[in-house]
Amino acid sequence: MATSLLTLLSSQPAFANQACSTVEFNGSAAKLRYRNIQGDASSRTISQSNSVRGWSYKGRLASYVIFNGSKSVVIVEEFNPNTGQFGRKLATINISNSDSIRGWDWDEEKEIASFLLVNSSGTFVAVEKFGLSGFGSRIATVKLSNSALSKLGSSWTWDGNLAEYTLNGRTKVEYFDGDSWGSQLPNKSSFVGNNIVGRSCY
Repeated sequence: MATSLLTLLSSQPAFANQACSTVEFNGSAAKLRYRNIQGDASSRTISQSNSVRGWSYKGRLASYVIFNGSKSVVIVEEFNPNTGQFGRKLATINISNSDSIRGWDWDEEKEIASFLLVNSSGTFVAVEKFGLSGFGSRIATVKLSNSALSKLGSSWTWDGNLAEYTLNGRTKVEYFDGDSWGSQLPNKSSFVGNNIVGRSCY
């Protein structure tokens, strides 16, 4: 496992009555922040460098994107938020041959992944089939921003109806059906800082 600090945060969840976890880069390590079953705040290091590009945890398996210097890969591992321990590494799957990923979400039950992808035309949400055996067909590619997001201050999480995303340190919540955008929720925009690199709610 790439060493990194995970922290699951349930304060200000993106979706009502849901729990959230956040990965932040503090200048020397990527840290996961979370709350255990007792409600105590905790954290764990995921990476000793600024290599994390996205994080997803929906209650059973953790998955996160790492840029290893030459390509971006998705790592899937067992994770127990009560102990803060990672278990078996179940898969390491290539997602991009460049440093082009800025956020990641995986619904393991539906086997649907969505992630922020940057290129010369801007930032896009890609929706694809994904399981432990790898990626399947691309379902949709939807534009999010005309600019390419930076490595820091970006995140993405989606419950199939509402998407919470961070652009340049500012988080917004907006309706998203996997193919098109709906209205942005009022009073759901906040500045979370430029050190966020991943966030997941379920």
